[in-house]
Amino acid sequence: VIPSSEYIFSVYEAGRRYIVCLEQKICTYERFQLDEIPCAHTIAVLKHKNVTDMHPYCSDYYKPDALAKTYEVAMVLMPDKEDWLVTMF
Repeated sequence: VIPSSEYIFSVYEAGRRYIVCLEQKICTYERFQLDEIPCAHTIAVLKHKNVTDMHPYCSDYYKPDALAKTYEVAMVLMPDKEDWLVTMF
């Protein structure tokens, strides 16, 4: 991990260079943007900066509140298969 500025870092892995920008939450590996959670390169940068709380770099979708909201709407059960109405065309 080599810092370029306060937020931009170069991470070298297996002869390749990846650029991580913590401020914009992006990495040239692109997993950080796609998954919206820190990729291995971002984690390396955060460890280099001695950051222990990585929650600010994760999407709210991965946090407990979002999971709880997923299940707060009541689900309607399917009727028994014998009670299904089947129409023929």
